[in-house]
Amino acid sequence: MAFANVTTILSLREQVAKELAYKIIDAKTREEVETILRDKINHLVSRLDKVYEDHFRLVNLMTSEQLTAYEAIQRRLGSKASREEWSAAIKEWKEAQP
Repeated sequence: MAFANVTTILSLREQVAKELAYKIIDAKTREEVETILRDKINHLVSRLDKVYEDHFRLVNLMTSEQLTAYEAIQRRLGSKASREEWSAAIKEWKEAQP
């Protein structure tokens, strides 16, 4: 009989929730819980800052036509779009270019 390793890929939200749940369960005091939450908030904020830096770096490298297309895609997809949706929309736009 063969055994297989199964790896579940969690979304960022699920990863953070699972990690926090384990850490909070292990906490002994309210202060430890507050420290855990504060540290996680700081980590997520620094991660978000990095994403914004990367985003603005990419936007600054775009031509005006690319920037216009990016803004149109952003309006169409909305703020909750996944990377896959963005990739598909960008691919669609590129294929439509002469």
